[in-house]
Amino acid sequence: MTCVTISIALLSTGLAVHARQGSLFMADDEGYVYELSLKSKSDVRNRWHVGKEIVHVVGLSVDWLFDRLYLLIEDAEGTSWQISRCKLDGRESTYVVTDIAQKPSHFEVDPFNG
Repeated sequence: MTCVTISIALLSTGLAVHARQGSLFMADDEGYVYELSLKSKSDVRNRWHVGKEIVHVVGLSVDWLFDRLYLLIEDAEGTSWQISRCKLDGRESTYVVTDIAQKPSHFEVDPFNG
């Protein structure tokens, strides 16, 4: 069993694990999403900026069957939420659900049932 220690001064706003790939995805309060390896003691594999000024990532979930990352996003005013989907490296981002009126308490992708 591998133990991974992450020391980050920013507030984590979302976590998701892709067990087959050995990755931990983390969103922070500055609008960045990080991909960290769970298999080695390497640095951050990947990092991309979602944009804190426009949106705030409040949750993450991994679709391990199709290798997609889902982000639960709050708008800057905190009045609506959306779910977007992208490749595991942040490319090809698209909204899949928009204009959610109430803040979800939790969300999770079900790869088998869509």
